[in-house]
Amino acid sequence: MRNCKGKPPSAQSPPAYFLVFCLLLLSPTVTHAQESSVQTASQPAIGFSADFTSRVIFKDKERTLMSGKIYTLPPRVRFEPRSEEEEEAYSEVQLYDFENQKMRRVFFDDKIFFQIELTEKNRFKAMQDGWIPWKDLPNTKRRKIKLKEDLANDHPSILYLQERKIEVPGDKKSSPILPEYSLIWEATHLKDLPVRIIYFLSNQRTVVVDYKNAKLADLEPTFFQPPEEFLNLSPF
Repeated sequence: MRNCKGKPPSAQSPPAYFLVFCLLLLSPTVTHAQESSVQTASQPAIGFSADFTSRVIFKDKERTLMSGKIYTLPPRVRFEPRSEEEEEAYSEVQLYDFENQKMRRVFFDDKIFFQIELTEKNRFKAMQDGWIPWKDLPNTKRRKIKLKEDLANDHPSILYLQERKIEVPGDKKSSPILPEYSLIWEATHLKDLPVRIIYFLSNQRTVVVDYKNAKLADLEPTFFQPPEEFLNLSPF
């Protein structure tokens, strides 16, 4: 995935302390009914398109990690990176297949592509950023707690606090490692697609993911494959 240079901090950037405040809601005072109403083992696969932006915030400074057009037909994703200059566009398209754990970098000007093997870390990042639905492992527990109805990126949404724990088996009982928390805005009229996600990294940085102009899309599988006449230059 290609990185982009940062832009000046935006007044629209959500404060990191907001997530800390929401973590207080994950206390024993939360009712069982509220928790169980939003617990899910997995998410449905929905095709959509959107303008994608991922930013990192640290000490009141903001930097863009990724920006571009995204199309999904899970477990396939097509990402078209946006140039640092708005009037320019990359000729590269990135085609992800998270079922077979492969990514193809396609260069349309040269009519060539390279194939790269993906890792479980890549798959987790894709789930974390909302590219593909969550698929929980047997030793993973994930729950979402509804916070409020909201408006995110021009979409009526429900804001959830998500907690994800990985349990490590012990001699007598399983013990969870440090939980991961995120805020997720799901658009109610887009089959609960995430249109904004905020989560913490271990180095005290906050990642903000935005899906603007998001819409449901009926995409063909061929849209996620290189054209047949393009030359594969992968070494293996």
